[in-house]
Order: sequence, then C-alpha cells, then structure tokens
Amino acid sequence: MKENLHVKDNRKHREPDVGVRGNNRKHREPELEFEESAETIRQEIQEYKNKLDVFEDQMEDGRNEGLFFKNLRKKTTVDKVKAKEEAEKIKDVTREKAGSGTRKNIYLFFVGLLSFAIVDSIASTSTDWRNLAVLGAILVDLVSQFIYEQNMS
Repeated sequence: MKENLHVKDNRKHREPDVGVRGNNRKHREPELEFEESAETIRQEIQEYKNKLDVFEDQMEDGRNEGLFFKNLRKKTTVDKVKAKEEAEKIKDVTREKAGSGTRKNIYLFFVGLLSFAIVDSIASTSTDWRNLAVLGAILVDLVSQFIYEQNMS
C-alpha cells in the first residue's frame, strides 16, 4: 500500500492511497474472514482428531476380542496380580496331583509293562527292531515324565 506524505506545519500527515483494494475497512474484512476460517479449520481438525482417537480405541477393542489377540490388550497391575495368584493355585494343584500315589502306581505299572514287552521282543527269535525302537522311546519318555513329576512334588 502506498502512502502519500504531505508536509503541513512541519508535521507529517499520512493519507492512505485508495488504490485497487479500497479503504481500510475492506482490508480488515479479509483478515477477519481469514481468522474466522482458520479458527473453524482448527475446530474441525480437533474434531477429526477426537474421532480418530475414538476410532483407534474401537479398533483396538475389536482386535482384542479374538482369543489370538488377547495378549495385545494393555494389561493393568490388577490383572498381573490376579494372574500370579491363579498361577500359584495351578502350581499347588499340579503338585498335589503329581505327588499322588495312584499316579505313581500307574507310571510304575506302564514302565513294568513296557520293560516286559521289550524283554519279550528281544528274547523272541524274530526280533523286529522298529517295534523295539518304538517301545524303547516310549519307555524313555515315560521314565523321564515319572522322574519329573517326582521331583516336582
């Protein structure tokens, strides 16, 4: 905006140049319009951000509904305390069941039965080594499980 400077009585007096845009009121109106539009745009942006946050929360909840995605959900300290208590209860029950006499007798019965089957397979004239290998593998697994449960109780 150009200004014409006139000197009167040793004072400078400014007169606005009424050029293409017109007077000062017209210059202020676009600024007000711009500020109003900027404010509405800011409000819309904030509104969209809020909608996005709600949508992300809904997506997270929807994703966590399946059993596979349960561990992705944010866990609180209350959940951890409850989980530890339940784990302790499960360990106690497992120790009680593992140390029971009936379970021990069942393991010993199957160990004896497999040992007898292996000795019988070796003593027979036609020895099938594949059958003997399978029986031996089952016997080793059964003995290792028996030892594990005895150490646990």
